[in-house]
Amino acid sequence: PPRSTPSNSSAASDVYKRQVISVLSEGRCELSEEVPPPYSIYLSSELILRGWEVPSEEAFLCGLCGRCIRGKPQFRSLLVEKVLEARRKIVEDRRPPRALEERVRALSSEELVLRGRSVETCLVVEDETPKDMQVSIRTLLRRCGVKFSYLTLPLGCGSQLELWGFSSEAKIYMERLKEFFESRGIKRAIVTSPRCKEVISRMLPEVIPYTSYLVSFVEKYKERLSSLELNLVLLGTGDEEMDSQALEAISSLPGISLRRKRGMSDVDVNPVNFEMILKSFRSEILREISFKPSSAIVYVSGFDAFLLEASSRELPMCIGSLPELLMLSASI
Repeated sequence: PPRSTPSNSSAASDVYKRQVISVLSEGRCELSEEVPPPYSIYLSSELILRGWEVPSEEAFLCGLCGRCIRGKPQFRSLLVEKVLEARRKIVEDRRPPRALEERVRALSSEELVLRGRSVETCLVVEDETPKDMQVSIRTLLRRCGVKFSYLTLPLGCGSQLELWGFSSEAKIYMERLKEFFESRGIKRAIVTSPRCKEVISRMLPEVIPYTSYLVSFVEKYKERLSSLELNLVLLGTGDEEMDSQALEAISSLPGISLRRKRGMSDVDVNPVNFEMILKSFRSEILREISFKPSSAIVYVSGFDAFLLEASSRELPMCIGSLPELLMLSASI
């Protein structure tokens, strides 16, 4: 075949960019009507086509969900790559949005505090996880005979720092966290989110999703739980590997009907886009979810707890986390 020339490469690149723009232009951003419409065209023309030489703060509005390129999943990785590239450039140029910079500075300097008896197993929860859910998870583990200490961490164990473009801060934070585990003799972690699972798997030899213990709990109290008659809507599509066994166990209960719906935990939420995303998901949940008697919405992420709290007046149902609901139902 003929050798590639610079002009050929440039032409191929231009064709690819036009193809990406064409795909994005067919879609639309489903998270907001408050940014230049349609948002997907703005991203492609202003950031991709111009080579991302002049990144704009609007890059922090993107939720990285990829729904603007629905039906064309091969372009999602490019979209995410370019959004993160723009964010890193803004941070490197010392131009991050003030609200984001203040949040990162505060959380990056937060002291790590291990609570409970010092043992080799540590429960790791994110700081946006509501207190009631944290208590329910700790109760669940104790009922399953697990001895553990626990640690509350910000920013998805540091992964959110990377998503927000603060690569150097993310690296420092993760090194600090790894040293903390080593100094406390922690060998394994029980985690409550896919983000923490991914990060801590790089630091410890054993990482266990807390949902694994939901299976044991359902089996242990199956007789009591079998009297439940509930239509459950679980917010957050979650992590298939992390959640599948637990959800299968719960769905096996004779009176349980379970379906999953996209939640705020499925997109990138940061201080810049939080209100926008909350408003969007609130409208979506009120518009699309219809309820029968004995219905409940439960969640797997603290961000979805914010969503339900903001929507609670219009949602006549039981609201809570999955561990809370099972604990209450088993009357323990």
